[in-house]
Amino acid sequence: PMTAREREWRSSDGKISVLFEEQTSPSTETGLLWNAATHFAELLCNAPGFVCGLRVIELGAGCGLLSAVMASLGATVTATDAPALLERLKRTAVSGTATQHFAVAELEWGFRSLPEWAAPGHFDVVVGSDITYACGTHATCSLLELLWVFRCNGLLAHTVRSTELAAKLWQVIRESWRGYAWVVDGYDALEACHDTATEGEAIDRVITFGFSAAATIEDGPYAESYKTFIAASKPLVRQTVPRHKPPPDFIGPVEHEQDTTNY
Repeated sequence: PMTAREREWRSSDGKISVLFEEQTSPSTETGLLWNAATHFAELLCNAPGFVCGLRVIELGAGCGLLSAVMASLGATVTATDAPALLERLKRTAVSGTATQHFAVAELEWGFRSLPEWAAPGHFDVVVGSDITYACGTHATCSLLELLWVFRCNGLLAHTVRSTELAAKLWQVIRESWRGYAWVVDGYDALEACHDTATEGEAIDRVITFGFSAAATIEDGPYAESYKTFIAASKPLVRQTVPRHKPPPDFIGPVEHEQDTTNY
């Protein structure tokens, strides 16, 4: 039988503290606390503008740590997962102080339409932590299609378990995402994944990808993060620019300049 325990997580500066329930026995379900979640939580504590004051939906929330942290940072959070994980998620959702509490909803993948409560316009940000661990091309494209349906900004944290798969993940993102995509954090790890001399240094590192479905990306922390990435002029950067002025209802670039970057 599965067992669980209540744990406390604190940010490195001690300002954010949340309680969550973690699975302690092996299972095919994901109730364990994975490395990407703690890294992502720390990243957000250092840059709360990514979620503060915004309506955030987390995909594959698992034990709910990240959702609790985002709620503590001032976000209005809905944590989602498959039915088998909802009970544990609900217990984390009401743990600790009221500042860390969040809503819980069932959301399974594999479709391109969303339930009414999650329709485009209901959320400002969609996030996921280590939901790309099975990052084959088909699975990644399906996830990107789901992210696109939300029509908002997004953040995905990915732990490098295979440098080849991590490099492939970035390639698929660049080829398939119809809006703006960039690396928010962990670019050096992604770069190491593309170099056989340094690829060992990337294992177990966390790379956080940023996404935007906006026609333009000009203001706020997402825009600043994107501009910093582009300005670095690094080898793995591709700036996506629409060839033509978008129509008024345009959501994101669908016709890019040809990408000549070597992967």
